[in-house]
Order: sequence, then C-alpha cells, then structure tokens
Amino acid sequence: MIAVIGKISVTAIEDSSGGSKMSMKQANVAHQASKVRLALGGLLQFAKQSGSRASASYLKLVVAFPIRPLRNDDELNQAIGVLDRLLSRKKPLDDQEQGYFDSLSHEIEYYEDANVPMPEVSGIAMLRHLIDTRNATLSEVAAGAEIAVSTMSSVLGGKRKLNRTHIEKLARYFEVKPGLFLD
Repeated sequence: MIAVIGKISVTAIEDSSGGSKMSMKQANVAHQASKVRLALGGLLQFAKQSGSRASASYLKLVVAFPIRPLRNDDELNQAIGVLDRLLSRKKPLDDQEQGYFDSLSHEIEYYEDANVPMPEVSGIAMLRHLIDTRNATLSEVAAGAEIAVSTMSSVLGGKRKLNRTHIEKLARYFEVKPGLFLD
C-alpha cells in the first residue's frame, strides 16, 4: 500500500536493521516528532541569531504545547499535564516560563468555565467542606470566626440558617468570598 506522509511517499517502512515494519500510525508519529524537532531547532537558532527576547526554555514549552484556546477534553488533559510537569520541577520557573504557565492556566480556566459543569453546593455543605479541609473542630472555627459554638452546631445540624453576620465572619475566617455560603 502506498501512503503519503508529509512529502514522503511510503510503501513499507523498515527499521535500520531491515527487519520489522512500522505501522502507518507509527510512521506518522515519527514524522511529526521529526517536524517538532526541526521546528524547535529552527526557533532556537532564530532566537540566538536575531537577539530574540524569547528564551530557549520558553520556546521549548511553546513548541511542545502552544498556548491557544483549548478545543476539547484531550487538549485540556494535555495542558494540565504540562502544568503538572512544570509544578513538579525542582528548578524554579524563569520569568518567561512563569508567563507561559500563567497563560496556559488562564486557557485551562477559560475552557473549564465554559465546558466543565460545577454542581450547585449549598452554603452549609461548603461550610462543612471548609471545616474538613482545615481539619478544624467546630470549637476552633466558632472561636476563630467569633460565632457561638451552639450557633455553629445549630447551623450544621440544619436547625438554623446562616445570617449575614455569620456569613461575613465565616468568609473572613476562611478567607473566601461570602457568596460561597449563600444557598
């Protein structure tokens, strides 16, 4: 079978040992990887020759995963993977890498806001979650928010609703927006 990959006509692709054949998919992946290496090499050479302000580390990131609007969940997962790798790196990000990180984070947030539904959470459920997240006791939260323990117990037990004063105090204590506690 004859196939065209890029500008190369392929009838059968053999490895250097002359033995096994690559599938068309493997050949396409190899060709794409070769194009990426060439593009990266060209960008790095251009950056050096032209005195570009773009660092080599930034250009590597852009070639590996360009910053653009995310179009589907696969791209979302790839973008999250890029950020995870950057976060797990021991070497701190330079200014341009941090800019790339921030821009890609923005694209992830924009995609998720538009495409990933968030379930509605009641104010009481949010309060329970925040208490659990802090590994705090009811007494600690009540003291920190300056709300009576009995009031907090009644609210969490569903016998009483949060009022405006409670919401403001809890928002200050947990350092969140007051709207999180509204139903």
